[in-house]
Amino acid sequence: MKKQKELTMILGVIVLVFVLNFFVFRLAYLQEPIFLTHAYAFTAEESSRMGFYYITNADEKRQPLEISCPELGEDEIFEVIDTEQWQGHGMYTWNEMWVDFDVPERVGDLSNVILTQMQVKWSDGTETPVDIGEVRFLAAQEEQVLSWSGMGAGDTDASYSMEVPEDLTVTGIRMPMENHFSDLLMVKDGEGQPMTFPASYQQGDTLSLETELSLTEKDNRAHMVIDVVPVLEMETATGEKVCAYLYDSMKYTPDMNILEIYRILQMKGDM
Repeated sequence: MKKQKELTMILGVIVLVFVLNFFVFRLAYLQEPIFLTHAYAFTAEESSRMGFYYITNADEKRQPLEISCPELGEDEIFEVIDTEQWQGHGMYTWNEMWVDFDVPERVGDLSNVILTQMQVKWSDGTETPVDIGEVRFLAAQEEQVLSWSGMGAGDTDASYSMEVPEDLTVTGIRMPMENHFSDLLMVKDGEGQPMTFPASYQQGDTLSLETELSLTEKDNRAHMVIDVVPVLEMETATGEKVCAYLYDSMKYTPDMNILEIYRILQMKGDM
């Protein structure tokens, strides 16, 4: 009799665990792919080919085929030109799809256009409205753009150097997106000290600087995809304004691991 009670209890625990696992699975199972929040700002001189990250169930078979954006008109369809998947994240898969918006003959000048939403068409014919964050196409700079002779970039840091072509004064750094990310960027001069403005250089001097992007896990921006290009603003001795782009200084993608996926899903309200 005692053994029968123990067996009944064991079976009850097994059933309870099975039921709990079933409900946990149902709660964690995504009804639609979840797109990350993107903060992109691209200048007219850059490529308009960009990637969008999203999370799917590991058993998701659909592939994105094309997208449309309300800000560009519903009749403008853009083909998804490539996709990539990273599996091994439990019941989820991390994905990226690439879209090329370089079609000026179709949509005209994209300068100062801001995209916030898109409609994704999948391989099974279904469509999903998506909040992508904010993608900005910036107008070309009116001032002369100087090129760096040396550039290097790591995961969160970058370095730049050039021989100054004429007497210049570095007046500051202009950040796109209304400075929403300016507090994340540390800029140091060639001696490793925080860069202060204005900073003067004579013709033939070496202008070098280093940048470091700092994000903490508690900062909600650490769960976004960021690709913003700051502009180093300068002025010549004659008062002419020139600039240089700090490419890759604010380029960031969250770590692709299961804990980060859970954090993103919680932020999106899907867990």
